Amino acid sequence: MHTNPKSKKNVKANEEQNIDTRDVLQSITEVSRERGLSEDSVIEMFEDAMRRLLSRANGNVPVSVKINRKAQNIEAYLIKDVVEEPKYKNEVSLEDALKLDPEAEIEGTVNDAIDIEQVQKLLNSRTLAFNARKSLEKNLTVLEKEKEYEYFREKVGEFFLSPVKRREDRYVVLDLIMGEGYLFNSDVIDGEKFRVNQKIKACIKEVKQSVFGIQVLLTRTSPEFLGKLFEEAVPEIQHNIITIKSIARSAGNRSKIAVHSNDPEIDPVGACIGKGNMRIRSVEDQISKEKIDIVRWSENTDVFLVNALGKRIDALRVIKDEDNSEFDIVVRDEDYYKVIGSKGQNIRLIKDLVGCNITIIPESKYSNLKQETIEELAEIGVSEIFAENLYESGIPAYEFLAYATDEEMLEYQSDLSENEMDEIRTKAFDKNKTNQIKTLKEDFESTLDIDLHEKIGFYEACSLSEKEIYENIELVSLSPEELNEILSDYSIEDCAEIIKTFANKPENSQNEDTNEDSISSQNESDTNANDDDKTNKEELSSENTSTPEESDQHETDNSSASVDSEEISSDISEEVSEVSEEAEKSNEKIEEVS
Repeated sequence: MHTNPKSKKNVKANEEQNIDTRDVLQSITEVSRERGLSEDSVIEMFEDAMRRLLSRANGNVPVSVKINRKAQNIEAYLIKDVVEEPKYKNEVSLEDALKLDPEAEIEGTVNDAIDIEQVQKLLNSRTLAFNARKSLEKNLTVLEKEKEYEYFREKVGEFFLSPVKRREDRYVVLDLIMGEGYLFNSDVIDGEKFRVNQKIKACIKEVKQSVFGIQVLLTRTSPEFLGKLFEEAVPEIQHNIITIKSIARSAGNRSKIAVHSNDPEIDPVGACIGKGNMRIRSVEDQISKEKIDIVRWSENTDVFLVNALGKRIDALRVIKDEDNSEFDIVVRDEDYYKVIGSKGQNIRLIKDLVGCNITIIPESKYSNLKQETIEELAEIGVSEIFAENLYESGIPAYEFLAYATDEEMLEYQSDLSENEMDEIRTKAFDKNKTNQIKTLKEDFESTLDIDLHEKIGFYEACSLSEKEIYENIELVSLSPEELNEILSDYSIEDCAEIIKTFANKPENSQNEDTNEDSISSQNESDTNANDDDKTNKEELSSENTSTPEESDQHETDNSSASVDSEEISSDISEEVSEVSEEAEKSNEKIEEVS
């Protein structure tokens, strides 16, 4: 788009005719300050209002409007297309376009300055003020909503102390100054009631943007809200001396908070509890006397778990898996229900706080399970000390023993000979294989018999089950090449031998004989059915074919039936006539009485 050289004349004309734009710019500045918006956005709205009005006044020709704050003037142009033969108001010939812009060319555009008097008239008119105000209100509303949304979106998880504006059945509305916040009943602790104008604390849970506007959802039941209360009550948390590592909460009942001190000389638990329990009580008073346990956090998950159980509970043994994601904790029988808590609440909070799966085992049950394991391992030649050490380490016994090296076995029992270790490995392998086959059948619902596992091995059977090959007959249906793709460790010749072996099994040959018998019986039934159909057709044809005597008999029956029907119709007509005569007599009597 080329710059119109007449724009400078328009600026001078503005000055000569005293078209003062200072009032407009001053109004724009005031609006931007009042609404907290940038002057550029307000100027764009004002320019848009002028653009639409000037375009309407000039036959809907596109208009360019620019408010220059530095020069304090307004530049307005009609945007016209350069064509050879102008037909419409938004078109101009090349000859006239060159007068406006020496660089104009066909299929280009030029800016034609709008008459100063028209701009002045528009500035002084009420129409501009009305449209500008309307455009400003519309656009300002959108900008304010966007600004409000961004403001609260950045405040998610933060703390607010706000008065109750109004109460509804399902929620209360809080005045957040920049907008309204909704605190639903599901995000309030049971039993809490609020009055209008009562100041309450809440945390922003979520900010939604819908056709009805912005909804700021608040909560008093989230772990973040409890953390903000402690941050307010404990100065060491505010100054990052103490860090809240995790929070597990059952709002209104009980909560657990794991804390860690960045200063080794400061006790994080004591700092959060406060002198005379002052700090923790001040927090509990704000959440309906909810009980709070302060737990010392540790990088060592075993230590962290023991701390989460509490000082009154002794963890007799902690057994964990290799990934440190599942733990078995043995406690005294009298402490078992204390750790579980009412309806399992305490153990759920401990799981959420630590972030792993935990199983609490009473001491008596642990002893019984250990004794059973010792007795089972004794059957394969493992001594009581060896079995006890294996069980207490939490390692799967048969799987370990089946593949353990001599050095690994000697770590648990140093007096084992090579023959004893080989014998233990062999028996453990067989036992482990049996257990795995049992698990396989439960997982895959496999119907593969034990012969198949013994022939091709357990892991090969797993591969077949994963391909949904469960029965021997399904295995026999495969080609050697197809079986070789599944059992890659076997050659094609071995796969052919496996298929041949199971194809010759009695049950498979019996299935084939059964199939042949069923096919032959099916053929016989089809033949009998065809014979029955033929017989039925002959009977139907014989019934349809009648002799002359039978046809005469049919005619006689038909004629007698027609005579009977005539007699019945005559009787009905006589009865109808009698009823009609009686009706006429009754009508005559009624007329005489009247």
